[in-house]
Amino acid sequence: MNSLSDTATVSVSSAAASSLTLTAPASTTAVIRFSVTVTAFDQYGNIATGYTGTVHFGSSDGQAVLPEPNYSFVGADAGVHEFTNGVILKTVGGGSQTITICDWVNSLSDTATVSVSAAAASTITLTAPASTTAGDAFTVTVTALTQYGNMPRATRAPCTSAAATAKPALNQITHLSELTLGT
Repeated sequence: MNSLSDTATVSVSSAAASSLTLTAPASTTAVIRFSVTVTAFDQYGNIATGYTGTVHFGSSDGQAVLPEPNYSFVGADAGVHEFTNGVILKTVGGGSQTITICDWVNSLSDTATVSVSAAAASTITLTAPASTTAGDAFTVTVTALTQYGNMPRATRAPCTSAAATAKPALNQITHLSELTLGT
């Protein structure tokens, strides 16, 4: 009995893009640049290497710095493009922000949610009464903000304060070893 066999090489190309995936870090610190990657997939889960659509970026953070507003994939991208250090989120409110990509022509989109923590304080403001009577207690308010007006959370910093305690001597300075700012 004779046994016959043969082999053939078949090149399989991906189908047209049917979805986009936006990959971003789960968390970041406000005002720190980070990278995102956009990948086009076909209906079978293969990277759509022939994708040449145009994506538009958006964000729930009105102060965000995003990659160029419209990026057109080129053949060399082979369905994947990394936007190296292309995103900066600045708004901390609510704890998380979203980044969205859309290809309107092909009706493709995706959204990534990134938890944003406050950056270090860049300014400290002291508020105290313009005048007081010697021996009277008074209040000094210390406010720390990042360069984008966010209040740092759970920040600990050494602080020297002229806040008076009950019946201090004139020009007495009370030293605080730590001051917790924010919530």
